[in-house]
Amino acid sequence: MVEVFEAADALAQTAAGAGRVFNAVQAAVLVAERRLGSLVLEPALGDLSPNDRRFLLAMSVDDGPSKIGELAKRLDVSSNQASQYRLRLLDTQMISSPSRGLVDFAMPYLRAHVRQHGALGESLA
Repeated sequence: MVEVFEAADALAQTAAGAGRVFNAVQAAVLVAERRLGSLVLEPALGDLSPNDRRFLLAMSVDDGPSKIGELAKRLDVSSNQASQYRLRLLDTQMISSPSRGLVDFAMPYLRAHVRQHGALGESLA
């Protein structure tokens, strides 16, 4: 019976250690995401026009690729205007076009960053 308690205690200590490791990894990921935002994403967003940033903000509403027609409606612009924003953002490699009529974020964590922090003060309103 003593062996069972010793085994249970050892298992509990292992689980507690794993929990500490998991918490440390989570904290490191948050630090890395903040640094990516401040060192890479914010400067990249700062180089864009306000309309291009609004386009990214409109894209961030979707969990996956966005339809150009929906983005034009969200932004209250013509499909031609939306296509111009699309072309500029494709040129900057901020977005990709996985298939006809769709766009998606090309930079890792950009969607989450835009959702959390906005696009340098831009809004859809």
